[in-house]
Amino acid sequence: MGTASEQLPERSFKGMSVMALPIILANASIPLLGVADTAVVARLGQTEALAAVAAGATILFFLLWAFGFLRMTTSALTGQAVGAKRVKEPALILVRAMVLAIFLGLLLAALGGLTTDAGLRLLGVEEDVADLTRRYLMIAFWAAPGQLIIFVVHGWLLGHGKSGLMFVLSLGIGCLNLGLNWLMTLQLGWGIEGLAIATVISSSLGAFAGLVALTGMARNRGYRLDRQRLLDLRELRGLAGLNANVMVRTLLLIATFTAFNALSARLGTEILAAHAVLLHFVEVTAYALDGIADVVESYAARFWGAKKDRAAKESLGRGLVMALVGSLFMGVGLTIFGPFLIGLVAPIEEVAQLARSLGFYAYWIPLIGFSCYMLDGYFFGLAQGATIRNAMLLASMAYGLLLWFVYPQFGPEGLWVALWALFVFRALPLGFVMLFKHPRAF
Repeated sequence: MGTASEQLPERSFKGMSVMALPIILANASIPLLGVADTAVVARLGQTEALAAVAAGATILFFLLWAFGFLRMTTSALTGQAVGAKRVKEPALILVRAMVLAIFLGLLLAALGGLTTDAGLRLLGVEEDVADLTRRYLMIAFWAAPGQLIIFVVHGWLLGHGKSGLMFVLSLGIGCLNLGLNWLMTLQLGWGIEGLAIATVISSSLGAFAGLVALTGMARNRGYRLDRQRLLDLRELRGLAGLNANVMVRTLLLIATFTAFNALSARLGTEILAAHAVLLHFVEVTAYALDGIADVVESYAARFWGAKKDRAAKESLGRGLVMALVGSLFMGVGLTIFGPFLIGLVAPIEEVAQLARSLGFYAYWIPLIGFSCYMLDGYFFGLAQGATIRNAMLLASMAYGLLLWFVYPQFGPEGLWVALWALFVFRALPLGFVMLFKHPRAF
């Protein structure tokens, strides 16, 4: 069945909820892998190993998500092509994104090690932790090709509204990674190197499975590659501009969290480890809310492609309501169960006590930040790269000024207050543009 016969999504809370649930589960599995990594490493009984994995994961996360545009632009452009019933474009979008993902992934795998020392200096990691981090990253960088391919796979599926398949792929990767972590790190005694090997294997096999699934899906829909347009310079320039804008936004966003970790490291290894535990909870809730934002993105892209602007904006409104309800449930749930969960993830008592004392700030971030997630999803669906970039630039500047004021006086509590403010700063400019500027004039 080709794109020409695709139906636009159902304009209702029910339709969005049905699509959102598998995406929420799929998205939540991503940081849960980080929680599993932390729990496995914590069983080694070494605070230095826990801090090393936290530092290594931050560096790897920064490098990989610098290329998160592969997911975002693929989703937006595919969704708009589906909505506009342009039957020749989905395969074209997929091939261009895959070629770029493979090239960039291999480049990161080969050259990523050159960034390790710079990242460690930026994070202010102590030398005994830095040595362990280098050992971890030397292997983990080879997960880059698989991870970037997975970005493209998820983007193309999201553009088609195929949330169920996204969930199946994510669940498979997560289960494989969890099993390999346990086997290689604890049973075989390979330490943090085993953790890195498990990440590489699960990412590579997940990427292969995704490629197989997308090939079958394209064949079933009768998609054919328009080779004459593959290297069209005008289209490639437009794609490069969109990718660049989204990349700048992503770099700024990751830099704000890198600053958080860097300042945490300057407060000591135990603070860094405690914040690493709490940031896993922040990630889990963020990816859950991103599941709703992804639905807003997919709906907005397809309605935008079909030139149904009002329906696209209605999708944002429904997403905001759903996210508000979800954020309240998450805040209450973490307030009740968070201290217990911290004990599971961080059995080192000093780290667990610190994490519990700061837990309130992490538990209620969903309520503070839900609107910025939904607005991000809406503007990603519309492929408005410049708007997204400019909003993040303003938010980053405000966040930096606030950090300069609160960090020296309030320490770790000041870091969390500034992080709360960052979510508000991100939402304000996007909300202003959405309310007061005509959508086709972006």
